[in-house]
Amino acid sequence: MTTITSASTLVLLLTSLIHANGLNLINQTQIKNFLQEIYYQPYQEFSRDALLFRYPNFDSWKRPADKPITIAIQVGHLMIDQLPLELRQLAQGGGARRGTLKEVDINNDIAKQAARVLTQYGYKVELLPSLIPDSYNADVFVSIHANAGDANTSGFFMGGPAVDYSEKNKSLKWSLIQEYASSTGMMYLDRTSENIKFYYAFNWSKFKHTIFPKTPAILIETGNMNNLNDLIALTLHRDRMAEGIANGIRAFLQQTHTSPEDFE
Repeated sequence: MTTITSASTLVLLLTSLIHANGLNLINQTQIKNFLQEIYYQPYQEFSRDALLFRYPNFDSWKRPADKPITIAIQVGHLMIDQLPLELRQLAQGGGARRGTLKEVDINNDIAKQAARVLTQYGYKVELLPSLIPDSYNADVFVSIHANAGDANTSGFFMGGPAVDYSEKNKSLKWSLIQEYASSTGMMYLDRTSENIKFYYAFNWSKFKHTIFPKTPAILIETGNMNNLNDLIALTLHRDRMAEGIANGIRAFLQQTHTSPEDFE
């Protein structure tokens, strides 16, 4: 996927494709496939103009009343080989690593356990790899990761998109912080990460395969793989982490929904 921000560049590209087609250097199917890899967005990232350019009916959009509550849990770095090259670079390869222990395996285990807990609560859960559908929409989107920072720093942190058009991220974040800290006994690190704010799965203003802006979304760094205490937790107590994430999501949904079966 290639993002184009200049109208003149887009016109030049289209003109070149038409010319190449006229010379029989490229056929219509190849042109169609090529254009599917182009994303034109002339406005500033996360701006209101960018929002309405991509989603003209955003303000009038309403969640389908008959749709069951859907929770999306993304496994950070899973199946990154399916990402376009530009997104693969942003995904930092396969994620963090400590010896033979891979972040993606930690993320996958925690995500699956959290999904099981939420399913037992009666919710519909979708586990997603690195590449998500275009304009993916759910009632909650949580991306699970583990970081590899300063070995002296222990704890977890999280954040959402640079601009919250769902108007629910603060509530989701607070519920996750409370429940995750309670379940794991880990300290919450109140820090801001530009990498999280502009995480590719959040950034609908720059990329195509992202969440729909009204989807409440949080990326959680479950612990520091370079810190001994966190590493022990990430190795031996993933069930507690999964429980904390699941209970945080449930607490958030209980504030906004009556039950898993009833959106009203």
